[in-house]
Amino acid sequence: MARPIKLIDEIAENLISDLERFDVRTACQFSGIANTTYYNWKRAGRRDVRHGIESVYANFWRRSERARGLYKGPIVSALRTKALEGDAPAAKMCLIASDRATWGDQIKLSDEIDRFLTKLKQGLTDEEYQKVLDVVED
Repeated sequence: MARPIKLIDEIAENLISDLERFDVRTACQFSGIANTTYYNWKRAGRRDVRHGIESVYANFWRRSERARGLYKGPIVSALRTKALEGDAPAAKMCLIASDRATWGDQIKLSDEIDRFLTKLKQGLTDEEYQKVLDVVED
């Protein structure tokens, strides 16, 4: 197992800057660290914040959370715009992102039902398909 990398200001500064513009994997590659190192630093920071401990890791956690928000903001905004324009897949993604516990399983089930009905329609005549729908509606 590789030796843990110490959180160094220069690496942290570069990584935070890259996290504002790129996904985690790419930001880590640019900074020369493994993804696991990033997540270990985040985990240590979150733990310190929860316990009220001020540390380089707590500071890194706060700054990286902000950087991730800056990265995701325009993406979420564009997705929301598409959803408001009637793009159903974009709307589903927005709902899941807003509350996975409430919407995740429901949307997954809805997608499975849609796939099932599509397959059913492909395998039946229009008349047979309509009969099935009529039975299901009752």
